[in-house]
Amino acid sequence: MPIDAHVHLPYPRDFGRHCSEALFRDVSEAVKLARGAGVTGMVFNTWLGVFCDTAEEVDAANRDALELYGTMPEYLYPGAVIHPRAVETSLAWLDRFRERGLVWVGELVPYRCGIDFDRPEWTPLFERCRDNGQIVQLHNSAGVVALAERMPELNIVCAHITAEWLAPLAALPNVRLDLSGANGGLRLGSMESALAAFGPERLLWATDYTAFDPACFVIRLERAVPDPVMRRKIGSGNLLRLLASAGSVPAFGGGR
Repeated sequence: MPIDAHVHLPYPRDFGRHCSEALFRDVSEAVKLARGAGVTGMVFNTWLGVFCDTAEEVDAANRDALELYGTMPEYLYPGAVIHPRAVETSLAWLDRFRERGLVWVGELVPYRCGIDFDRPEWTPLFERCRDNGQIVQLHNSAGVVALAERMPELNIVCAHITAEWLAPLAALPNVRLDLSGANGGLRLGSMESALAAFGPERLLWATDYTAFDPACFVIRLERAVPDPVMRRKIGSGNLLRLLASAGSVPAFGGGR
């Protein structure tokens, strides 16, 4: 069964950041729904992490993520939160996650702060991620292509399927694609197009839960990838190998 590589969980201090938070009284309810859909693990940050604006919120979101991870390390894997207007705070958190063997960063979004990923404000943060061997998960934007070209040693996971960017992204060997969002889970042909562009080795099954119902993405994966060996690779194998290659602590109870 698949591991979700793109999740944003509700958390008490986050409520009000995204409309989906009102659907759950707490994290345990969100986890219960995902388990019921067949999801066997989650790479996550919180909605505060996605939409943080200040150094104080970067601190709070990272503390929350580590606290949640501590409650369910066999099911959850936290992504560090960084922000180009809180560079020193962000650098400290990148190092703290790395010291704990936690190698995921993001999902990061440029539209909240208005600074795309190829702008110089992000440079010291992405250089630290590169030097630490960390994996950055970036919301799809034109800046992802430019950053990947400029920093080929940075491991990038681009979030969401955007048709016009499939070929440019697939041409960059340091970029993987996660299948989250409406195109991946709801639109016929999108997951198939991503598979044709990237091949089965560079795709990660993902949903953008709690914004979307993960059950839709489970069904789409089964229909888009009928071969069970390839489906396991996309559903969990690629993610587990990526984490291991970056020197992560054992994830999700030691793997599948």
